[in-house]
Amino acid sequence: KMNLNLNIPIQLYIAMTYCTYLVQKNLGGEYIAEGVPLILGLIVAFFFLIKVMNAKFKIRFKTLFFMYLFYFLYITIITLIFIIIDNHNPYRLLFLYQYFPMFTVILMLGNEHLFHIKRELILITIGFFATLSAVFGILQFLGFEPGVPIDINRARGLSRSTLNYSTLMFLGFVASNLISKKSLRIVFSLIIFAGVLASQGRGGIFACVAFYMAYMLFSNFKVSNIIFSVLSIMVMIFLAYFYLPEDNLKNFEILTERLLIAFDANDPSNSQRLYSMTKFFDEFRVVGLGAGITGPAAERFESGTGYESFLLATIVQGGIFGLFMMIVLWSTIFLRLSQVKIEIFAYLVGLIFMMMVSQTLETPSINIMVWLLLIVLIATDSKEFIENK
Repeated sequence: KMNLNLNIPIQLYIAMTYCTYLVQKNLGGEYIAEGVPLILGLIVAFFFLIKVMNAKFKIRFKTLFFMYLFYFLYITIITLIFIIIDNHNPYRLLFLYQYFPMFTVILMLGNEHLFHIKRELILITIGFFATLSAVFGILQFLGFEPGVPIDINRARGLSRSTLNYSTLMFLGFVASNLISKKSLRIVFSLIIFAGVLASQGRGGIFACVAFYMAYMLFSNFKVSNIIFSVLSIMVMIFLAYFYLPEDNLKNFEILTERLLIAFDANDPSNSQRLYSMTKFFDEFRVVGLGAGITGPAAERFESGTGYESFLLATIVQGGIFGLFMMIVLWSTIFLRLSQVKIEIFAYLVGLIFMMMVSQTLETPSINIMVWLLLIVLIATDSKEFIENK
């Protein structure tokens, strides 16, 4: 029986992912900041699989697994055709990493008891680093200089960009709400929610609210919990208004305005989103464009298209066949996992919203973090496993 301790590499990965600005600034640029977490994340996923293959293991969802394997080969072949025939950059193949973690999730379905993880430890680690980054984000939002500059004109916490920061706050908010130690849960989740507000990223803010409402409604619904959460946020905003000079409060007006026009088609940032959707219909084909052709990271190697939506990007990569595959895969996984644990259902509700309106999942560190949190939620807690034994 293999006893691999994956906690330390997972914790190192979480720390690097939440502090990409610091890593980029001090340890050698963006390729280190994104590349090292990506490699660490893939190594963890790989060893997780080895560990399970050594146990009494059966693929429970064979049709789904072979369907996905076929889809993966299909994406790989399309990408290779573009590289060989159209002389595209071979580095496009690196972006196949986006398709690896789904294998782990499919193999975990029905085998949850074989995957043991120190769940509380991992959730606290995510919560801690998200809270740390949120503190920097809140200070930036309030006009202070905490040693990390703002990104364009918005808070970025300790992340390389404000959009990545907003997504990481959503993931940290989910993890914090699932910590069983009450004091940590309350402190972390309140600071992180203030942190996601500070990002002014509407995708992150609405994803947090969607997760929280789904989780509260279907788990231990208490009106008092929701009242406490809303009051706490209001008190924090009141204190900021009461104690800070007017210059430090201008971001509150910008945030309020951004939230009020979130669904207004005439708003410039929304028209940009709508334009990217029309671009999507121009580029959508029966056969997709393959991996590594959408999003800011891929554009470093091959000029492609950035969509304000990871979902649209995935459909463009796979074409009509890809769209069909995504619907079958995600609906099967969503229905199966939602029956397993209510927190997975709530996480997926927030995540699917995030995938619709944000392209941050195109960033290696964020992409792997999204999957890591899902894998942690599916796996059996080591403590429960020992008790059941």
